[in-house]
Amino acid sequence: MSGNLNPKNEHDSFQPILVALAVALLLAGLLAWPLLPLGLVIIVYGLWHWIGEEVELWSWSKTGGWRDGYYATIIVVITEALVFLVFFTFWFWARHYSADSWPPETVEFDIPFVGLTSLFLFLSAYTAHRSLSEPSDSMWLPATILLGALFLIGQGYEYFTLYEAGLTQESSFGTAFFALTGLHGLHVLVGIVVLSILFWLARTNSLHKETQLPESIVLYWHFVDAVWVFILLFVYLEVL
Repeated sequence: MSGNLNPKNEHDSFQPILVALAVALLLAGLLAWPLLPLGLVIIVYGLWHWIGEEVELWSWSKTGGWRDGYYATIIVVITEALVFLVFFTFWFWARHYSADSWPPETVEFDIPFVGLTSLFLFLSAYTAHRSLSEPSDSMWLPATILLGALFLIGQGYEYFTLYEAGLTQESSFGTAFFALTGLHGLHVLVGIVVLSILFWLARTNSLHKETQLPESIVLYWHFVDAVWVFILLFVYLEVL
């Protein structure tokens, strides 16, 4: 699990490469679904062990590690926002140039159900924020994790019903829809994993008092919530 630890907070770790491979498998799974479960297993394993290695390095740090992590998270969020911008651009480009009906006539979104699953995600933003303002209450983090999981389960059910209705990746709409919403689902999954790790660290008293890890993770989770607002507006409600 660990790399080579030293007082300079440097170590050799294979986990970042493993996580990058998992992300590639998950994206490829949008076209070849058998790759999805493999990518899911690898990304959970890689993230868990990657953060575990960093926790072990905290013993060498005067501040307990992650003191400047919040600024690094801002950079990550900006980078991921650019990635989503590319996928949204593809969505509008595909809709404009598609020769097929958009969406296909056989596809009809269950807006009330999507609204319910969206409510789960938006409520999780509130519980995540409360986990920062009331750190002594350990129930806010599990509540956030549960709400995020309910959202993903709902998304999986929606995928199943749409597939039964004939929506596949072979159509331009199916490719754009599964790519954009699947990318967001991947980010929700990553958020659930890191929230679970944060909960474990909090329960085992492994968080240094000066660490910014909770704020960093909650910032990422708010970003995931914000992206879903745009997906709701542009994909499901077609405001543009």
